[in-house]
Amino acid sequence: MKFLICLLFLFFNLILVGRSQDTISNAKNNYIDSRYIEQYSSIPTAYVSIYGKYNNISLIDTSGRILTYRPNISLSFGPGFGYKWLGIDLSFISFGSKNENIYGKTKKIDIQSHFYLKRFIADLIYQDYKGFYLDSMITKLKDTSINLHRVIIHPDINQQSIGGSIMFFTNYRKFSFKSTFSQTEFQKKSAGTWAFGLSSHYLSIYSNTCLIDDSVKKYFDSTSYYKNITSINVGLIGGYFHTFTLHRWFSTISLLGGFDGKYGYYILENNDKFKDTVNFSGHLQVRFGIGYNSNRVYFGFNLIGDGYFLTNSKQDYGTLRFYFGYRFTPKK
Repeated sequence: MKFLICLLFLFFNLILVGRSQDTISNAKNNYIDSRYIEQYSSIPTAYVSIYGKYNNISLIDTSGRILTYRPNISLSFGPGFGYKWLGIDLSFISFGSKNENIYGKTKKIDIQSHFYLKRFIADLIYQDYKGFYLDSMITKLKDTSINLHRVIIHPDINQQSIGGSIMFFTNYRKFSFKSTFSQTEFQKKSAGTWAFGLSSHYLSIYSNTCLIDDSVKKYFDSTSYYKNITSINVGLIGGYFHTFTLHRWFSTISLLGGFDGKYGYYILENNDKFKDTVNFSGHLQVRFGIGYNSNRVYFGFNLIGDGYFLTNSKQDYGTLRFYFGYRFTPKK
């Protein structure tokens, strides 16, 4: 089943990549204001990247206490090559994971794909994690964080997510997402854009035992003793992006918010089952980037992060990337 889902995501990725191909003449005549955007898509490039992903799941009781589980995952490093619509990333060298004897072992499939088309941006995610650890909790009544005496390992906690979003951006002639997030263009002048669209998200957290560890149960209301949480969220998302440019340096900031209709299904520790009435939940997305982009050399850092705020749980996930690249035949 997991293999079929991965193939399905690959299929959709190929479709979106194919649709995102821009011919230079068509882009210049119809979609690109050359006073603001310079294109590099027809120039071969090589780069090295360091990727880091995070995926935190939190349980929230009626009094506002929060218990956050984290996976023990590593960074990845490696080279990549790009030309026109084709990109090959070989960042398969792993490093930086924590001691498995203390923090446990996490098995995962995590596909986070982001596509920057002519007038749209699209995101797709598929996550399958098993094995989390707990090292602290937050109690909002006292507004304090309680550090536990030892790290608590939960190898039986599973988490699955699937979803995505698609957004139309208004100032597509003058604003370039590719300048910050794929480096096949350069934002020559500062510009911004509004974006709005649709998003959907499915989240499942389940375990053979209670998700609230025995050592911290005394802090939580018994109504939050879940061993399964499932939610389906569909709604609207929108916000504003802006890129500031100074010579060849750039910085992109954004803030997007969303409101979703949510349906939930839960199983308690005693196997009682109940369904949530359809209500609203929140969605926050952040995209940030900073770097340098010249005809030959480019480097920088970017972050794409999402957060879904549900009634009794929360998921935060995203990707961080450091990169350094070189273009072989720059435009004059």
